[in-house]
Amino acid sequence: MAAAPVQYRLTPSEPPQEGARPFAWHPVSAAAFYEQYHGHPEEMLPHVHQALRESGKRSMIFFAGDSSLDNKHWLWPGAKTEAALVDPREVARPRFTAPACNGYERVLAPPRMILDVSYWVNRLCSERAPWMACLNTAVEATTLGSRECCGLKDHDVFISENITQEDFLVVSVGGNDVALAPSVSTICNMLSLVCCTSRSCVEKQGCYCGGGWTCPGCTCCCWKAGSCGCGWPPGLGHFVLMFRWRIQAYIERIVGRLPRKPKKVLVCMIYFPDEEAGGSWADATLSALGYNTNPRKLQTIIRKVFELATSQIRLKGTEVVPVPLFHVLDGSDSRDYDNRVEPSAEGGAKMAEAILQAVLALPQNENPVTASAIGHHLYDPLATTSYSDSPQIPAADLCMDMLLAWVGSVMDLYWPRTTYGEGMNQES
Repeated sequence: MAAAPVQYRLTPSEPPQEGARPFAWHPVSAAAFYEQYHGHPEEMLPHVHQALRESGKRSMIFFAGDSSLDNKHWLWPGAKTEAALVDPREVARPRFTAPACNGYERVLAPPRMILDVSYWVNRLCSERAPWMACLNTAVEATTLGSRECCGLKDHDVFISENITQEDFLVVSVGGNDVALAPSVSTICNMLSLVCCTSRSCVEKQGCYCGGGWTCPGCTCCCWKAGSCGCGWPPGLGHFVLMFRWRIQAYIERIVGRLPRKPKKVLVCMIYFPDEEAGGSWADATLSALGYNTNPRKLQTIIRKVFELATSQIRLKGTEVVPVPLFHVLDGSDSRDYDNRVEPSAEGGAKMAEAILQAVLALPQNENPVTASAIGHHLYDPLATTSYSDSPQIPAADLCMDMLLAWVGSVMDLYWPRTTYGEGMNQES
């Protein structure tokens, strides 16, 4: 018989906001809340969520995806203990923590938060939208493919069970399907793009034709990446399928059956990795992709996939907002990164600014300080190249792209995707 879940009772440290109900929960351990590598402990999420709702938060911002949003592990050095959170040196000169805010000061004990992306969104909410709070339900070191093969993560199911029509969903996923646990099909198609294609070809001639159709029976297999759909240059269609149709299907599995959809769904395209090499678990992958010697090529591919895939995602019953994170983390400032591919505290603050602006639909020119710090405008999906403006793809090139997809899918049948990143804790 399964043990009953631990109950956490909350004691208010200050009066709740107007309209809030009386508190009935004790604080949860801040160390236990943050120490887990793969997301926050799922048994704690209901209690934190309820406490935030009862503190007067009418709207929640839920994170879904991978370590591009769940970056807490990379910011907390050394032993992950409560003593580290209240170390006098850390309190006096914070390096990775800050006083809890936006309702979390009543939820966490001690009331300290890691400076992850969620913290910065909550800090901005406390200043600009005190009726809102952010809850990180993304999971570090997970992939889109794992959710297709093994079902939604518990954190995804939690979102589906708790998100309302007043809430917002922020999705950032897919980067690990390329960098951490790629399928053979993904490797073949990426090598085709980075080794056999010029940057100008991707930038000026890149296009996609095809739908979200997949071979019958491929709804949960690792080789779904070999789905039909063609792009130019060869290999591009694979990533349009991944970052449009597969991500769209993932989101629909979370919110598609809900009678009332969230107010907005923000779909993020991954930021550019740090251009400076050295000491990252991703160095070998980035080197194989030619990023150490010619970062502009991979950056151009990311931009083009955003244009053809992310910005084209549509969901029935809710507004979809594409968010190009590469506008705020453009690879030029190493201070924005940890291990080249994870957001640092500084990078997380920039991401939070872009996310909250998209949530609240605030133009950046209304906030000149943060606008100058970011230096870019959010992507305008109306300015994307339409399919009618795309160059016609020669029949031979379509055949080549389909052949690459077919070869990759067949190889995946006999050489399954490497999944070492899914279960390992990368402390070292």
